Amino acid sequence: LRRAPEWRGVGIYLDIQIQTIDAKPYSGRARLVEFLAEPELQTIFDALELGSGDRVEIVVKLHRPVVYRNPGVFDFRRHMEQQGIYSPGTIRNHRLITVLGRGWHGPDRIRSWIQARLAAPFSNDQGIQGLVMGMVLGRKYGLTAEAERKFQQGGIYHLVVVSGFNLAVIAGAAFWVARRVRWKRRTRLLFVLTSALAYAAMVDGQAPVLRAALMVCFIVVGKLLDRGHSALNAAAGTAFIMLLIHPSEIEDSSFQMTFAAVFAVVGIGIPACQWALGWLQEALKDF
Repeated sequence: LRRAPEWRGVGIYLDIQIQTIDAKPYSGRARLVEFLAEPELQTIFDALELGSGDRVEIVVKLHRPVVYRNPGVFDFRRHMEQQGIYSPGTIRNHRLITVLGRGWHGPDRIRSWIQARLAAPFSNDQGIQGLVMGMVLGRKYGLTAEAERKFQQGGIYHLVVVSGFNLAVIAGAAFWVARRVRWKRRTRLLFVLTSALAYAAMVDGQAPVLRAALMVCFIVVGKLLDRGHSALNAAAGTAFIMLLIHPSEIEDSSFQMTFAAVFAVVGIGIPACQWALGWLQEALKDF
């Protein structure tokens, strides 16, 4: 298991790193789902205590994602392949899962503890709880159907998912805390970097957060090496690494919008403001 099983409203999702199929060596990823219509079935599944790193044997039929040929229809197969997943499947019964070995569940326990602490204040209102979990951790599966429909109708559904802004807030808060603690400069920078990477890991490395984390890495490492840093260079370096790993990202609308916005703000917006309001800055310095 690449990560702990995750409840997504209709069933339990398992992200599997395949090692063998029918006793033959195989390398790849699969996403399996088991639909649990009754609470009793979920209780039985939870008794397996599956977590990241566990070695399991599952009797399941894998298949290629169905692709509808209607013009303009969302290409689910390509969406899965961009995540490195080529074989989804449905587990018919929890008895078809056999645990062969246990991994270290420490990260899973930390993630579960954080989620529980975040959800506890809103336990009386499932709608607000789902909204907060979606905005902070990107787990939008707790949203009620009515709330989800309203966000979609208002064109603001993107507010429910995590983005680079979330990581910028975490990095900014870590930097604010570090400046008020009597640490060495290198220790403060490492604290900021660790906070950013920890948040990226907590949200399972979602693409927008991963891009922002790479930008933070470029800037912090530059400071650690006592080098000057450029936001445009950090963005370009991040784009290069992302495309080097997954060249198909260049066709992803999220990738395009992210870097178009960064280059527009950093390359056009900020220089334009400095040119237009430069006289005010000079006047304030003289004042």
